[in-house]
Amino acid sequence: MINVVIGKSATDDKGKSVATLVGQYFYLALLELFYFVFSLYRFGGYIYHRLMIRWLTITYHQNRTPELIQRDVANFTKIPRGIGAVLTLHDSGDEGGGVDGLLEQASDLAAWCIGTSIEFLVLYERTGVLKALPEPDVRRRISRKLEQYYGADNVPTFKISFPYTAASYSDNSTLVHDDASGPSVSSTEPSVNLTIRILSVEDGRQSIVDLTRSLATLAKEKKISARDINVKTIDHEIKTLVSDEPDLVYVFGPVLDLDGFPPWQIRLSEIFYMRDNDEVSYAVFLKGLEKYSGVKINVGR
Repeated sequence: MINVVIGKSATDDKGKSVATLVGQYFYLALLELFYFVFSLYRFGGYIYHRLMIRWLTITYHQNRTPELIQRDVANFTKIPRGIGAVLTLHDSGDEGGGVDGLLEQASDLAAWCIGTSIEFLVLYERTGVLKALPEPDVRRRISRKLEQYYGADNVPTFKISFPYTAASYSDNSTLVHDDASGPSVSSTEPSVNLTIRILSVEDGRQSIVDLTRSLATLAKEKKISARDINVKTIDHEIKTLVSDEPDLVYVFGPVLDLDGFPPWQIRLSEIFYMRDNDEVSYAVFLKGLEKYSGVKINVGR
């Protein structure tokens, strides 16, 4: 009798083990099926997005004249006063990569901004490679690009400025001192078509911390009143030292990643990106302006 009970118990345990193993394989197969279906969905979405971007690029790739650019935006109800662009430094071995690729992207954006009457352009590259380049090299590269669009005898004027300095450089190599906040043009300098501000990650959150610490030190030393330290003061100083707020920020990457873009400058900015896009193109630029034109902006108190 004891042997029968023991045999039955062993059989039950074996049956439970088999059932457990079958259950594990079932759920594993179900998980693999889920991954497979999701991969198909993601791949289909990627193909759709790439085809849409490709179609837009083919449609607008020849629009390299001011007349065609102005025609493209003629029906837009509004154009941003200033835009920002999050650029990424790719490997020099990749197509459009390296420092040369960054300069090409910056030059194209400058030409498109002038063609659409945008007043200032904020170029952000996280590592600071673009900001560290000699200013004359950046200026010459942009000037050559503008010549392609406007002709050698009709090159628009622009200036390049850097954070934490009162100096900026116009396209005729003249050193200009800015007294107004942000990238606005001083009344004593000739009018320019575009102001370009170049930023990196060090001009972001750390700049707010440094400014707050400096103001606190000045207040402690009785050089300014503590009552003078408020949001309005900080806003004015950051706009003066770093950059004004762009109305529209482009993220030229496959995912929405601001990559450390100065947060104070985008509190009220619209942000645009196209999923699975990995290049700076006129089609994406124009699509962003189209979306911005149709956006109703509500600013709360």
